[in-house]
Amino acid sequence: MVGRFSADEEELKIPNMFFSEESILNKAKYVKQLLE
Repeated sequence: MVGRFSADEEELKIPNMFFSEESILNKAKYVKQLLE
């Protein structure tokens, strides 16, 4: 489910970074900015 946040396939190649809470929050902020 968390994987759905990733728009970048390259990010999916870095599980340790991708699954960290801070990374998820940063990704959510990034996606929100793209949608605005």
